[in-house]
Amino acid sequence: MTTQWAARLLAVTVLCGWSGVSWAGDAGGVSDVDHSAPASAQASSAAGRSNAAIEGRRHVAALWAESGWHLVEAGEYDRAARAFTVAKELAPGEASIFVGLGVSAHRRFRDDLALTALEHALQLDPAIGQAHALLGDVHVRHGALSAAVRHYDAAHRQDPNDVTVQERLLNARQERDVEAR
Repeated sequence: MTTQWAARLLAVTVLCGWSGVSWAGDAGGVSDVDHSAPASAQASSAAGRSNAAIEGRRHVAALWAESGWHLVEAGEYDRAARAFTVAKELAPGEASIFVGLGVSAHRRFRDDLALTALEHALQLDPAIGQAHALLGDVHVRHGALSAAVRHYDAAHRQDPNDVTVQERLLNARQERDVEAR
């Protein structure tokens, strides 16, 4: 584990609430609302804090997701799944996090979890070619070649220059056609 990566993981741990600071910026029950300010100024201030909290959550989610991708690269798929799960809780609308969950599940041969995560990623963003490619891999593993071809074809449309997807699409079509005879 690199020092930079360890420092980021420590920062994520601190930012996630183990520091005693809640997401709303409330530290130990101390309110940051200025009761002498007009109501409109307080509402504006509250909206700004809310936006900052949302951005903070997204940033922390991105750090957890980055950690998850590093763990996938290191072959630590269980730990990667845990990192992506935390990221998902912080940013449930981020399709790339669900792709990470799908990758880590697929590499652990948990294709049921991979299917769920990858299909959810595509619901959030139908243009994610990596989700289609992984779904193609899952379907090939289970012999569902027509579904595999459909997903590889979608991945190929997203990135026509991806040689790996081209090869997998061709192989899945050939296997499907052989089985159809």
